Amino acid sequence: AQRDADWWIDRLYAFARDLGATTVRTTISRSVIDVNRDPSGASLYPGMATTELCPTTTFDGTPLYRGAVPDAADIARRRTLWFDPY
Repeated sequence: AQRDADWWIDRLYAFARDLGATTVRTTISRSVIDVNRDPSGASLYPGMATTELCPTTTFDGTPLYRGAVPDAADIARRRTLWFDPY
């Protein structure tokens, strides 16, 4: 999961502030909920590997969980707590 994390994205785009651009970032791990996903499940990158709103695998298909994956109630809770406010 660490390979899929955007650990330094804020540093990568630090120049954006100087250009007058607004950026938004989160400290929530993409493995918990991916705030850069369409919650309907539509792919942002058609034809490319993608993950769900609450990923169960990495982009290369490696499982993130040993056992039960997030169920509908857990996904709804994560969306309410973290995705919707973002």
